[in-house]
Amino acid sequence: MSITIFSSTSVNSQQTKPNKALVTPQFDDSRTFRQDICHVASSQGAGKGTFKNDLMGLSLNVWLFDDQYSSIDNDNPGIVQSILDELARRGNFTWRDSFVVDTFDFNNPQNRTFTDLALWATNTYDIVGTWLVETVERGALGITYPIGWYDSSIILVGSKRRNRMLTNEFNLLALSRPFTNGVWIVLVATLIITGLFLVGFDVGSKAWKGGFAGLKELRITNNILASFLTFTGHVELNIDRPSILIATWSLSFITILIVAAYTANLASFLVVTNMSTKISTLRDIVDQQFTLCSITGSSTTTFIRDSYPNVRIVGTKSDTEGILGVGNGDCDYTISHADFWREASVRSTTNSDCNLVQFGDTVATQQAGFATRSDAGSKCTSLIRDVLDAHMKAMIDDNFIEDLWQTRVDQSRDVTCSAANESNNESEMTPLNLINMGGIFALHFIVLGFAWVRSIVKHFLKQRAKKAKEVKDPSSENTEILAHTENLNACDVKGAIEVIEEKLAYLKKVSYVHESAI
Repeated sequence: MSITIFSSTSVNSQQTKPNKALVTPQFDDSRTFRQDICHVASSQGAGKGTFKNDLMGLSLNVWLFDDQYSSIDNDNPGIVQSILDELARRGNFTWRDSFVVDTFDFNNPQNRTFTDLALWATNTYDIVGTWLVETVERGALGITYPIGWYDSSIILVGSKRRNRMLTNEFNLLALSRPFTNGVWIVLVATLIITGLFLVGFDVGSKAWKGGFAGLKELRITNNILASFLTFTGHVELNIDRPSILIATWSLSFITILIVAAYTANLASFLVVTNMSTKISTLRDIVDQQFTLCSITGSSTTTFIRDSYPNVRIVGTKSDTEGILGVGNGDCDYTISHADFWREASVRSTTNSDCNLVQFGDTVATQQAGFATRSDAGSKCTSLIRDVLDAHMKAMIDDNFIEDLWQTRVDQSRDVTCSAANESNNESEMTPLNLINMGGIFALHFIVLGFAWVRSIVKHFLKQRAKKAKEVKDPSSENTEILAHTENLNACDVKGAIEVIEEKLAYLKKVSYVHESAI
């Protein structure tokens, strides 16, 4: 067999077409192209402290998965091609003449999964050149991995508009939603307490007669009603005292502030949001019965189904299809992977209006990368894993992998989303609470306290002045009594005179009659 050393061959002359001789029906275990390299391990001193050159001169058979990362184009290479080319350069092996490109039947009648595909591919070829997620199940099946190049951490992606979508669902309590329950309770309590203050200002120092008649004279209900009416802007108080004037002014002032805050926050709550809880975890999605796009047959989908049996999964063929599914309404949210979203979030074909964002924290942290068969004795394929692992670690240390990703992201970027757009901001849907409104109520109670103190001080000074006046002029009471007595005496004298005059007139009349008779 003719061996071509990669390092001595021009990149542009490398084969870009799959080797048809290595093509075999998927899941056909009757043929294998995994090579026996035990003689290489023995002759080149494998296991003696270095693996870097143990694959020198070999042409490795590589199985590639047909996705956005596996483009074989010397002018515009995919990230898988770039990594394999660099591994071949560093390890002095080749792969360009011995690769195949395959796909996966997501609707296969046997319900096979990506784990089944990975097991078959690692049994059939030397290297599986795609991003396979490392799982316990796959490790138990003999699938082994060099260090990964793909951050396959699970994240949730959805539409900001979808997360705040409004419906015309009727709700009697919608009018109360601009304020929290605590604010409404404190508001009602404030109006009642203000009414009681008005009772004190109105009655002043009048003695309570006791019983129902006394309560009626205090006019408690009238003053509380007046407090509520004042809050509506309708003032019907008999403002004949400065304390009542101060309390009324304070209540009117906070009414302006509270009504303004309520009005400004009302529009967002005249209808009911389609979500009762902010989405930040998979549990939120499951509990609210939202649909979730996820790749059919993937280890990620298996993980989600095992963790949340009631989850409503919509199967897709790729992360890209899941992202588009959210935009098309096929699903409410989608499962994505960190490195994929790193690129898709700035690409117009997947996030043209910056409407899609990540929700919550990472669901699960995991790595993915190339895979081989764990075999240390039959065909010694584990040696390939060890050599690839050594070179992959070096490529990570010198930022080769990160530079590849950054270049790919920069080339894909045709959308610039600002920090405000990328955040899942729902502040406009947040009710005002006591932290926001507490200062208004505190101001009112401070003014009420001032009015109350003023009323008490004024009453005290008035009583003190009255007592001082009584001490200064003690004869005032006797003077009043004397004046009253004089009035009575004057009346008596006048009456006596009238009686005397009547008697005199009578005597004159009798005397005249008597003289006439004589």
